[in-house]
Amino acid sequence: MFYDPNSGAHRGRDEIHRIAGVIKATHPDFQYQPIAPPEESGDGVRVRWVSGSPGKAPAYAGLISLIARNAGLPPFYLFFDGPADAAAPKGPSD
Repeated sequence: MFYDPNSGAHRGRDEIHRIAGVIKATHPDFQYQPIAPPEESGDGVRVRWVSGSPGKAPAYAGLISLIARNAGLPPFYLFFDGPADAAAPKGPSD
């Protein structure tokens, strides 16, 4: 499942792929960049990232969080932060 605060929940691989394409089409030049190595804790992982147009300050930041499972694709959680958060990424202790 992918939850978009604007359009709600999207379930299943095909629907998630479709909505990802819709979102990407709104800013096709944006690139997503990790801002730190993935952090692991037990069976959990998080990755902090920023996104924006190449050569410009990041437009926004976010976090992907997931819990590893033994079978199949694990559920993951994608959090978006505002532009101010993209300009000053937080460190691991924040």
